[in-house]
Amino acid sequence: MHPRPCTTALRDVRWPASAEVSPPPDGTVLVCCALLGGEGRDFAQAARVLSAEERQRAGRFLTGEPRRRYVVSRLVLRRILGACLGVAPDQVRIESNMLGKPQLAGGERIDFNLAHSGDLLLVAVARAIRVGVDVERIRPLNDAQAIARRFFSPHEADWLQERQDAERDRAFFRLWTRKEAVLKATGEGISSGLDTISVLGADGTFPDTVRRRGAGVEEAVWALIELEPANGFVGALACPAQARPVELRRVCLDA
Repeated sequence: MHPRPCTTALRDVRWPASAEVSPPPDGTVLVCCALLGGEGRDFAQAARVLSAEERQRAGRFLTGEPRRRYVVSRLVLRRILGACLGVAPDQVRIESNMLGKPQLAGGERIDFNLAHSGDLLLVAVARAIRVGVDVERIRPLNDAQAIARRFFSPHEADWLQERQDAERDRAFFRLWTRKEAVLKATGEGISSGLDTISVLGADGTFPDTVRRRGAGVEEAVWALIELEPANGFVGALACPAQARPVELRRVCLDA
């Protein structure tokens, strides 16, 4: 999904603030929220911290705002991962696996995933378990029902059509983010088909778990945790059902 440009104010963020990041213990998940906008961000300094591949990718954006958000989001990601690994941000080695999912190089046991909508960034970090995260700004979509018919199951699309106005907008993004979080956790990505996974129960409720097998991942039960990092946003975290408590925080890491 590609949201329209939007700016999130600090007062809208709901999670508690933290000036430090520490590596999560085995089996636990840390989800960090950060803002990509605001005054005082040194874009040039951020670009210098990125790898040559990241700078090359940044240069592919045709306009300045998407490029700025990409560069700052990668810097924030590097600062979070650097804090978990005990190294400087520019020493974090990130590569992509054969499916294009970013991962740490060198066999590091820390898994991570990131997503952003507008100026709001989420980064999920875990040790020894896979994670997937997604976030979207809740907004009206003129073609929401057409998108649902194409990418959701018939049951999900029918259920969505029964919702009214603002409730439908929120319901659409609850479905979307849950699906994408699971597919990102398994390593499949949304290209494998959002309609291949159901996140809505027969009774119209959202189950806490879903069973799914992904690329290189044996069939497992994935826990789905709804996230509300800021007013007007909804997100989802997918992690193994046996994962221990999830910690949510806003990280004060200005770029």
